[in-house]
Amino acid sequence: MDHSRLSYTLIDSDEELLGYIALWEEKKVVAVDFEGEFNLHVYGEHLCLIQLYDGEGFYLIDPRSSGISKGALERFFSSSFTKIWFDAQSDSLLVYKCYGCGISNVLDIRIIAKALGYDRNLLVLIDQILGKRIEISKKQNQQANWMKRPIDERLISYALTDVAYLFDLFEELKRMAIERGNERIVTLAFRKEAARTKIKPGWTRIGPYRRYTSQQKERIKALFLIRDDIAKRFNIPASRVLSKDVLVSLTLYPPLQRIDVDHILDRESPRFKRFLSERIWKAVRQASASLSS
Repeated sequence: MDHSRLSYTLIDSDEELLGYIALWEEKKVVAVDFEGEFNLHVYGEHLCLIQLYDGEGFYLIDPRSSGISKGALERFFSSSFTKIWFDAQSDSLLVYKCYGCGISNVLDIRIIAKALGYDRNLLVLIDQILGKRIEISKKQNQQANWMKRPIDERLISYALTDVAYLFDLFEELKRMAIERGNERIVTLAFRKEAARTKIKPGWTRIGPYRRYTSQQKERIKALFLIRDDIAKRFNIPASRVLSKDVLVSLTLYPPLQRIDVDHILDRESPRFKRFLSERIWKAVRQASASLSS
C-alpha cells in the first residue's frame, strides 16, 4: 500500500460527522487513532485530529474546525461501533481532559500484543507481525505542530498510516492468541468504556515529588501555578516560561534574598522576568511562613 498517495475524506462539520457515525455503526468496526498537541507549541493539551479507516476508506475528522461542535464529538466518542485502537490509554486521557467524557467500545490491540510478548511501538509491531517496514520518523511527526491548518500532506500520510494496518494486526494477533491458547486476552482487550485515568495535578509530576517535604510540596505547587498562569496568558508552553530544572532548583534551594531570584531568572527567558520575579519571591516566602507558623 502506497501511503504517500492514500485518498481520504475530510470531515469538518456536524452534519458530515453525524452522517458518517451512522455509517460506521452499520459497519460495526472502525480503526481509530488521534493526533494531539501536548504543550509543545501552545499552552495546554488539545485534540487536533481523528483519523479512521473502516476497511474501505480513510477519514479525517478535524476537531479544530468551527463546524464541529463538542456535542457531535461526544456523540462520536460514545458511538456503538467497536473502535480498534493501538494504545488507547493516552488518547482516552486526552479526551477526558479536553471534553470531560470517556470513549466507548474500544478494542486496544496493544493489550493483546503485550500479552504475546510484543511491547514496542506501532511501526515496529507492523514490521514484526505483518512483515511491512514503514520508513517514517515517528518522533519527528509526533512533535509536529498538529494545530496548524491546513495540515501538511506529509503529516496526513503519517496519520493515516497509524490506522491503515490495525485491522490486519488485530486479525493476526487474534490468530496468534488462539494458537497459543490465550484467546481470553482478546476479550480482555475490549473495553465498553476506556478507563478514565485519574488526572494528577501537574506539580506532582515535577522532580522527586514523593520525596519532597511538606514545605517543598507547598513551594512547588505555588511555583507551578505561577508559571502556568503566565503560560496560559501568553498561550505558550509552560516550559518556555520557566524550565522544570529551575522549578526543582527553586523548590529544593529556595532563594534567601530577592536578588537571588533575579540571578536565577537571568538564565531563563528575559521576556518573562518581570512577570515572574516578584511573584516567585512572594510565593517562596509565603510557603515558608505558612509551614513555620
